Amino acid sequence: MASDTLEGMSQALVRHEATTPVGVNGFGRVANGLLALTTKNYLSGGSTLLTDVVNLRTDRTDSELDGLAAGLETDAVYGRSPSIIDVISIPNQDWRGQNRIPVNHFERAMRVVTPGGEHVVRLTSGDNPAHSMWDSYGVKLVFDATGNKKGNPRDHVLSLGGAELAIVTSPFDGIPTFISGVNASEAAIISALESEDPETKNPNRTFATSSCSTGAISTVLGALLGEGMEMEMASAEVTHALTQSDAAIDNGHGQSALHTRRSSSGSQREVSRILGSMGYAVPFLADSTRVLEQTGSVASLTLVIKGIWTSDLILETFGRAIKNRGLHDHLGIEERRALDAWTIRGDERTAVVDARSIQTARMNNGDTLATLKAWFDNERGYVANVLRLASSVLAAHRQLEPRSHGRAVAQLLMNPGLYMPAPTVPSTGSLVRS
Repeated sequence: MASDTLEGMSQALVRHEATTPVGVNGFGRVANGLLALTTKNYLSGGSTLLTDVVNLRTDRTDSELDGLAAGLETDAVYGRSPSIIDVISIPNQDWRGQNRIPVNHFERAMRVVTPGGEHVVRLTSGDNPAHSMWDSYGVKLVFDATGNKKGNPRDHVLSLGGAELAIVTSPFDGIPTFISGVNASEAAIISALESEDPETKNPNRTFATSSCSTGAISTVLGALLGEGMEMEMASAEVTHALTQSDAAIDNGHGQSALHTRRSSSGSQREVSRILGSMGYAVPFLADSTRVLEQTGSVASLTLVIKGIWTSDLILETFGRAIKNRGLHDHLGIEERRALDAWTIRGDERTAVVDARSIQTARMNNGDTLATLKAWFDNERGYVANVLRLASSVLAAHRQLEPRSHGRAVAQLLMNPGLYMPAPTVPSTGSLVRS
């Protein structure tokens, strides 16, 4: 396809006025999910977010781009996408004269064919996402999905090339961390937007999300605590499916994907931090075991609850939390069948509680010992909640825009001299007195 026809395709995807173009930095499993789900949700009318630009970080050959396109069309885990009919990589030569980034980067594209029409996704490269010049594509928000936890995350997202907001898809110290359905209230997000970045001294525009395990555990515990349950302590053993970082072959230390093994979990620290920020001082422990499974993980939770609780009462509390707090997209309860890694695959909720797994026992001191299992798709469920957070951040940011304008007008009325041009100094370098 010639470059001069890309913008005028006869069957182009119709973009409505509320469309919010977003960019993705990285193209691993999370980035792939972001592109797939934004397309699906946009077509269904469930979201205004649409991925327009993906920064691949490194240059790719045409054959590699063909592989990326094929993987997006038919995912190795989820199979063929119902919302993506075909993906066609557009070679570099078709984009001559359209490059708007430095010569050590490249710009290519993919034609994503959907039931609603064709959508062109621009592909750029470079370790510095600012070179992607997101603003020249109209990108408002960038997802940093590189998984790079080394150094300062602001090195990746603060120089946004004109984008207004960024969400890092992993937790980082010093960046406001939110989980949709847990602590991402409108007031909390607005407060974070109005806070000052300690390094740049500018208003904060960067957010971080938790891990998939932290999100699932915090959603379950937060729902119960929010409905008045008093916990003396809680713990979680996470049986986690494979991730992209798992080695395919044995490295000599039993660390390959073929071995069931213990893996470090940051959930112990992060869950305590998230719940603590909400005013819940619950002692919490967590550990994790990695298993040979493509996706589909489970958190086995143990709770020590103050007072007498039964399985039915805990189940009722979950139902009440879902209704009262609007958690239908975040938290589910499965009562008809036992869950497993296969049945949870593709579920976009943050966690689904297996009702049959809830057990309770009376303790000697009159409190209740309870156990339950919360299943989650560690890819799609996680990505879906990242997108829910993005929608909340964008909504809060839109609310602040008129406030910022109003403050500027008020400041002008109170101090008009601040916005008046400075007096002209005579060329002699001295002011003339009358």
